[in-house]
Amino acid sequence: MHNFFFAKFSWILILLMISEVISAAVLDAGGGMTCGIQADNTVVCWGDGGPPPSGTFYQVSAGSKYACGVRTDNSVVCWGNDNDGQATPPSGTFYQVSAAADGNHTCGIKTNNTVVCWGSNSDGQATPPPGTFSQISTGWRHTCGILTDSTVACWGLNNNSTRPEWDDLPNGPVIPPNGTFSQISATIRRNCGVMTDGTPVCWDKLPDRYTFGDGGNTPPPGTFLQAGSGHYWSCWLRTDNAVVCRGAGDMPAAEAVRPPSSTCIGKIGDEPGTVCESPSGLFYNISAGPSHACGIRNDNTVVCWGGDRSAQTLPPVGFIVKSSDPEACLLYGVHDDGNNTQFFIINSGTSEVHARGKDENYKDESYKIDALDIQPLNNQLYAASNDNTSKKGHLYQVRNGAKILTEFGETDFREINGIAFHPDGMLWGWAQDAGLFQIGNGENNEPDLNAVKVVLPYNREDGVVEVEVNDLTWNTAGTILYGIGRVLHQDPSVRGTLNPENRLWVYDATEGTVSTACDNIMDSLDKVEALETLLGDSLLLGFTRNEKLIFLEIDVQTCEVMTQKDISTPYHDVKGLARPDCSHPYVDTGPSTK
Repeated sequence: MHNFFFAKFSWILILLMISEVISAAVLDAGGGMTCGIQADNTVVCWGDGGPPPSGTFYQVSAGSKYACGVRTDNSVVCWGNDNDGQATPPSGTFYQVSAAADGNHTCGIKTNNTVVCWGSNSDGQATPPPGTFSQISTGWRHTCGILTDSTVACWGLNNNSTRPEWDDLPNGPVIPPNGTFSQISATIRRNCGVMTDGTPVCWDKLPDRYTFGDGGNTPPPGTFLQAGSGHYWSCWLRTDNAVVCRGAGDMPAAEAVRPPSSTCIGKIGDEPGTVCESPSGLFYNISAGPSHACGIRNDNTVVCWGGDRSAQTLPPVGFIVKSSDPEACLLYGVHDDGNNTQFFIINSGTSEVHARGKDENYKDESYKIDALDIQPLNNQLYAASNDNTSKKGHLYQVRNGAKILTEFGETDFREINGIAFHPDGMLWGWAQDAGLFQIGNGENNEPDLNAVKVVLPYNREDGVVEVEVNDLTWNTAGTILYGIGRVLHQDPSVRGTLNPENRLWVYDATEGTVSTACDNIMDSLDKVEALETLLGDSLLLGFTRNEKLIFLEIDVQTCEVMTQKDISTPYHDVKGLARPDCSHPYVDTGPSTK
């Protein structure tokens, strides 16, 4: 027996063919918001911005109340504030996008390495020069990029501007230094970068009234991997994986110079030469916005620091970014203790359980979620309600890392106990008032609630035997649909008595027949209410048990118990489980661009 079924997370992943250097394409700190690509390739954002769309992503960039991302099909999608068209991307295929954390324009590198920009172009910031680029970074009213020969080009607002506040600039932010670079970061009036030999450099030479002295413009000594440039400060990832920040500014944004566990020289917020340094080995990637910064730790968790007026430094509990670790993925679940619906995730690498959203977040309605599954074509999480709610049988999208529940629509059924997406994207389900049903796959791979069909009708009013199905899951080939539930036998000699027996139902989609499997195992189990297929077609079962999450993995062919794990947690009475697809190849699009 395995130590824990998550030790078999080969069910979750194909080995990822990527370089050892993990890109900050999976995490970006913007203007009042932060976005990251979590282990299942979906985007989660926190702070001052709208929820991201469904789908799987290679890269994400957070701007000022908007964000953009490159999907795994290399198209770009943006969401949030679009007052200057910055969230309306052009068509085409891309491998990187950069949303301005200080401004209203966006630039992207297409798959032919040319740059295209959209949104505000008041100072030429959205008019890129010719040439081919490997990285791009948008500032306030300017943009900088690394060309494929590793030199830097910038365009937009410079010292020739007629704006009074810029008249005395001896050197504008669009005039980069000579030399070759491996990474750059642009912000409101500053650019910083790492040269190919690891040397840090910043350019703009702003007067004292803009930079509180030269604190933000003078990099710390050493050799570095990344630069993150803020308003009056900068942070750097050193080659020993320590983060070093330098600068000053108004509180609370001045706290951006103090990474976790750091020691500082100088008084935060007062002295422009303040330098704070974290211990070595703490981070392998960083990203900086105007007033805050974030870092990815070695266990793929995220920590942020600095200004927090919009909660942009508070990633969801249990959030982990996409990484090269083949064991790093998520399992979604939902439980019901009789009073609250609670979504949770389990991180495969640590086996830790984290709450993501519950009824107290959705006070306008009394949601009672009884079914949960993931659309396999876009990793969109769906849920259905059942008992004790006025919206029985409604379908919901669970978004932003299981933190936001939005109503998708009403089905033709009232008592949906389980849902399961077929590998082709079609949604199947069991309704206790109707039987086995399917819902067609519509536009954008969303369920088409106008295309509902009952496949196996069920009449529960036979008076002697009642079939109860609590959850469903398809095998990986999409030929067998499993259902977990019970047979409730009415004892005719004792009025009102039920003798329940656990059953694993097997629906053969080719033959249209129903049978049971592993009766000898099922008879010995407590009540099972959740079911999910793992890679290799073993089955994961979830149980009802106070103060614990109980999981059992079985080989359905041999009916052998492979793994059992009891997790001490208040989240019990598991109603549904959902395994995302974490196997999309991770594409390294280069180090952080901000």
